[in-house]
Amino acid sequence: MYTTISPAMRRLAVGLALAALTGFAPAAVSAQETGAQVVKELSPIEISRKKNPGDLPYTFFFKAQSLLQSFLPPEPRTIDIRLRLSFTGITGAARDEYFPDTWAVAVVGDTVDHTIPISRGGYFLIPALEQALEEKATLMFNTQTRKNYLSTAWKLRIAQGQRLAYADFAKAFDEVKVVQKQIPWYRIGLRDERTARFDGLKACFLEAGGRIDIDGRPAATSTEGTCQILKFDPSAAGAGAGAGGAEIVFSEPLDIVTLHEVDQ
Repeated sequence: MYTTISPAMRRLAVGLALAALTGFAPAAVSAQETGAQVVKELSPIEISRKKNPGDLPYTFFFKAQSLLQSFLPPEPRTIDIRLRLSFTGITGAARDEYFPDTWAVAVVGDTVDHTIPISRGGYFLIPALEQALEEKATLMFNTQTRKNYLSTAWKLRIAQGQRLAYADFAKAFDEVKVVQKQIPWYRIGLRDERTARFDGLKACFLEAGGRIDIDGRPAATSTEGTCQILKFDPSAAGAGAGAGGAEIVFSEPLDIVTLHEVDQ
């Protein structure tokens, strides 16, 4: 999910953002004659609001999130949408284990200063703030992110007991396609969401040592940090115990389970 901003508009936006969001204290000038020389002392710059070069327009991304949510299949369904920080400063497993010490993303306008709750791994949803829409507020980040871009994740709903029917695993891919078919081709900012392909899931646990079992047997997975990656097996969706075919069980406390592209 990203914006298409011309270089000229970007320079103008950055200039306006710095002017509006950065408090530059007036220069405190101490004029002292030393012959013909004047010595000037400048006061330090004071930052009065949250700011980051990767900041994004609140209205654009809130409306894009709302549009994607409107395309989701009706209840009951197996997936939900989450936005995610588009990390640039960290890679690999560190992204899944990321959690801010203070705050990571906030909505800031002339009168709005709202910190958005974020879960480990950098997942969040943009809240509906009427005042932020009126003030053309900004999404501000307290970590390094790509300019003009946010990632989108497809979160799987996990049943009580940390269980997932393999048939629901298969259904999740179909639900994503339902959303993708409704995204107009001319919505360039949602191109990645429209063209994304998945062939597995990624289960991130709160601690290392998590395991995925299928019908009581350890599944063939790969490990990435505290996460386990499972590739989809079409034959398991209609076979195994129960009317829903095989059943996936996640051992150890889960953090989040998302659709994943295994064969990239």
